[in-house]
Amino acid sequence: MNSLSKKILITTFIISSFLVGLFFVIKNASKSALTLQRNVSVPDNTIETSKTAVSEITDDKKDIKQNPFPENVDNQPARFLFFGDVMLDRHIKERYGKDFAVLLNKLKETDADFFKGYDLVAANLEGAVMEGGAHYPPVNAYDFSFSPESVRDFSGDIFNFFNIANNHILDQGQAGFLETGKNLDKLGIGYSGCPDGKVGECTLKIIDVADVKTAMIGLSIVFQNVPKEELKKILVNAEAESDFVIVNIHWGTEYGHVAGKSQVEFAHYLIDNGVDLIIGHHPHVIQGIEKYQDKLIFYSLGNFIFDQYFSPDTQEGFGVGVDYDLEKITYELIPYQSKIGIPDLLQKDAKAALLKKIADWSDGDEGFKDEIRAGEIKNF
Repeated sequence: MNSLSKKILITTFIISSFLVGLFFVIKNASKSALTLQRNVSVPDNTIETSKTAVSEITDDKKDIKQNPFPENVDNQPARFLFFGDVMLDRHIKERYGKDFAVLLNKLKETDADFFKGYDLVAANLEGAVMEGGAHYPPVNAYDFSFSPESVRDFSGDIFNFFNIANNHILDQGQAGFLETGKNLDKLGIGYSGCPDGKVGECTLKIIDVADVKTAMIGLSIVFQNVPKEELKKILVNAEAESDFVIVNIHWGTEYGHVAGKSQVEFAHYLIDNGVDLIIGHHPHVIQGIEKYQDKLIFYSLGNFIFDQYFSPDTQEGFGVGVDYDLEKITYELIPYQSKIGIPDLLQKDAKAALLKKIADWSDGDEGFKDEIRAGEIKNF
């Protein structure tokens, strides 16, 4: 073989090797791009909780509640505290956006020990948790979004669980729903609930609260009912796997103090299928309480943090403290009144007056209403 032929052969080999290598680079790059696209796509019909990698959750440890549900070290009753609607956007953000922690100051000033001793403190989070508090188009007339920092600053070391089943969790679309789960995971805050009218994996979370296995179920039936056949399976599982089954539910007619017929019927259905306690919200005002099959239904706790300053009723609410052990459950009613979004505990005559109104809106005999007026209900 002459020298010219050798040069041609070597050149051909080099070019062929280069082309083969280029083919595999392009193929692998395309494969990686396809994988990335699949990972970030959000199908419209997917209703599930966000499964965030451990490495993502632990990136910013200062944002994380390392032990959101304390262990029961002294064999005391498990203690729960529930509130109604929390909304950190719009006029609340305008006024308190630089320091959301101030929203709880009045409660702590009136009673320095108010939040102490509770194992779980929960509320309904009325909107999506988005990076930067972003609003995705289309922007609606009532369109709520909270940054992770605002939720962190508000919650502090107090709130460790939120219901996210409500009519505003999809304000930023399905992507906003999934991002909410991811951001709450990163903050170390527990949550449960699917969008309005839906049930699925996101409906139920079973957690250990001071050695009490607690099923936290989040439901929303503002615009449409949930499918009962699918819900029944969740309720059966919750009852079998836990000691205490709690439903947070978004429902009812706004600004009405008396629960509607459909609320009552659905509440009874839930209790008949294993639910031990129902905590309601959405009407933006207080609704009454009912005891059914020795289980309590709080139809609406009213607003907790909201910017509806237009009436006294939308600035009144009450918290529910629950002491649970195997022999008895005690419920404490904690009335408050808000001023420009900041709740403060009611005292003496003002407290008695609001408890009387709650009793008047409630269904039950005089003995039960006397307990409401006294601010304490005992179930043995």
